[in-house]
Amino acid sequence: WKPSDAVVLGDTPYDAQAANKIGLPTIAVLTGGFSEKSLREAGAAEVYPDLLSLLKNYEISLLGVKRKFVA
Repeated sequence: WKPSDAVVLGDTPYDAQAANKIGLPTIAVLTGGFSEKSLREAGAAEVYPDLLSLLKNYEISLLGVKRKFVA
């Protein structure tokens, strides 16, 4: 694994902004009280309503897709 294989998981625009500064994609969840629009504007590549939704979509999410190519 390389650092570039990482994906950031966060629930605020600040998480996405920080990840973008170091060149990592962000998966955001709406549990932090911020809107999907604000998370996307901050650079989130994917936004899910909650962690359960991310888990249900794991295979098509950045987590699942990256894992297929990294393993």
